[in-house]
Formats: sequence, structure tokens, C-alpha cells
Amino acid sequence: MMDSAQKGWDLGSQIGNSFRQNKESQQRADQLQQQQQQQNQTQQANADGFKRSQDELKARIEEICGTVTYKDYFSKTACKASDITFDQQLDSSKITSAQKVLLKEIQPKQVAISRDGGQAFRVYYGATGVKVSDLVEGKLIPESEKNALALYSGKITWGEYNTKRKEIFASYINDVRAISASK
Repeated sequence: MMDSAQKGWDLGSQIGNSFRQNKESQQRADQLQQQQQQQNQTQQANADGFKRSQDELKARIEEICGTVTYKDYFSKTACKASDITFDQQLDSSKITSAQKVLLKEIQPKQVAISRDGGQAFRVYYGATGVKVSDLVEGKLIPESEKNALALYSGKITWGEYNTKRKEIFASYINDVRAISASK
């Protein structure tokens, strides 16, 4: 009788333990699911915030590109580096005095947009965003300013400026892709 009671007791304990373990497993699963949902919500909020910042930057770029007084400058180079044409890369003319005045107005605005774009990465994409922001500050902006200065000072032609501008942008995009791939 005692042996049978002990077996019953042991079986009851095993069932109780099994229920307790199942309950604990379910609680852990629920916690993981909640964490995943929170992470997804955070990622979505970051993506939404980043998109809003990019839309604002795009509007600022379009404003610069559409400014009538900058027409002479943008007749020699594209507003966006990715839109530079083959003919613009072949342009052997040098910058004029009037174009220099425009370059001095446009260049700081383009730098500010690049800087704000880098800052948006920093804000919305954590450690990866910091790397992209550092790339903007440490490579994209300095190389772009050096290229603009060479054009301004007459050391290079519009074609050379455009070719270098396109190369700087392509290198930046490749670097961003490499940073993103190394996450």
C-alpha cells in the first residue's frame, strides 16, 4: 500500500512539475513574442522617422535644384551627383566668375543637407547609423568640398569636377552598402 501511495505521490509530483514547466515555457515564449513585437515597432518607428527626414531632405534638394537663380550653375552639373551626364563629364570649360558666386551659395547648402542626412542615420539606425554618419563627416563632405574648391579655384574643368563628384557619390554608396552588409 505504501509503495503504491508513493508511486501515486511521485506521479502527481511529476504531473505538477510538468504543468509548471509548461507554464514557465509559455511565459518565456510570451515574453519573447512581446520583445519581438516591441523590436518590430521600434524598427518601424525608426524607418518611418528616417523616411520623414529623407523626404524633408529631398524637398530641400529640390528647392535648391529648382531655384531659378542657380540655373547657370546647374546647366554645368546635375543637381544630384547620380544624374550627372556623360556630356557633363566631358565639359572642358572652367568655372566663370558668375558661377563661382553661385557655387559659394550652393555648396554650403549641399553640405548642410549631407550633414543632416548623416545625422538622420545616426538618430534612427544605432551603431550602423553612427558609422554612416561618420562616413558622411569624414569622407563624403571633405572630398566634396575639396572637389568644389578645385573647381572654384580653376584647377579643374567642369568635366573633371563632374567626374570626381560622381566618383565620390558612387564610393559613398558602396561604403554605405558595405556598412549595412556588415551589421
